[in-house]
Parts: sequence; structure tokens; C-alpha cells
Amino acid sequence: MLLFQTNMTNAVYHVFSRENTRRTKRAKALKNARKERFHEMIGEYRNIPDVESMERFVQHGNTSTLGHSENVAWISFLANEKLHLNADEKTLVEAALLHDFYLYDWHDTKSDRTVRKAHRHNHSDIACENAVERFEIPKKTQDAIRSHMWPVSIKKVPKSKEAAILCMADKYCAFVETIRMSKRLGLK
Repeated sequence: MLLFQTNMTNAVYHVFSRENTRRTKRAKALKNARKERFHEMIGEYRNIPDVESMERFVQHGNTSTLGHSENVAWISFLANEKLHLNADEKTLVEAALLHDFYLYDWHDTKSDRTVRKAHRHNHSDIACENAVERFEIPKKTQDAIRSHMWPVSIKKVPKSKEAAILCMADKYCAFVETIRMSKRLGLK
């Protein structure tokens, strides 16, 4: 009887083990497909010199403005997919990637303190103007970029799903980057 139970236990274990292996392979394939789709979406912007120049400017902690923008785009993309929010992926990722496209170092100690303080309220408009000038982005993307600093910029309330997702992803990434926990929490 004991031999029968052991064989039965082993058989059940192998069935579940095979099923777990299939699930793991399926999960890895989905994860790879998700990453590939995301990289295709940001790819058209990634090799543009103005976008690449964002790498020179520090955003939070040790994270560059480009790294931060890519983190926000990734978290926005994941939140939209995993929470089934059904936001327009192209608008969401494009707005997230360009939300801090202001192209200057706001930490520059030579800048007037008033200028550095005003950055918090003005950079979303500057980023949007730069994005419109270089990429002719649609109105919905512009609105998302302009409102990403809500509630700091209290008058610029997110008016779309894409804008709301971007706003929340930006706050999350800024917090994680500032406390320097990026790698442990899935960011660059």
C-alpha cells in the first residue's frame, strides 16, 4: 500500500510539475512579447538626438531624465495592461516618454533659485512645447504631458485615462528613483 501511495504521489507531482513548467514558459513568452512590444513603441524616439540628450540631465537621485522617462513609460504601459485600463497604448507611452522633454538641467546651481523653483510648475509646458515642435504630437498626448504634474500644478488636472495613468506612474517612479530603490522595484 505504501509503495502504491508513493508512486501515486510521484505521478501527481510530475503532472503538476509539467503544468507549472508549461505555465512558466507561457509566462516568460508573454513577458518577452510585452517587452518587445514596449521597445518597438519607444524605438522610434530612442535614437533621436534630442531624446538621447535627455541622458545628460539628472532627474531624481542618479537617474537621468531619459531613464526616468523610460521608467514612467514602462510603468504606465504595465499598469495599463495588467490592470486592464484600456488606455490608448501609443498615446500613453508617447506622452510618458516625452513628459519631461524640457532639455535643460534643472539642478544647475548657477541658475537663479527662482528659476529652479519655477521648474516644478513650468517644465510640463516646456516639455510639451518641445515635443510639439519636434514631433507634432496629437492633442490628447499634449494634454497628458501638460497635466503630469498634477496636483503640484493644481490647475492642470488629468482629463483622460492616459493622463491619469501617466500622472500616477510619474509619482511612483519619482519616489522610487529618489529613494534609490529603482533596481529592486523593477526600474532602470
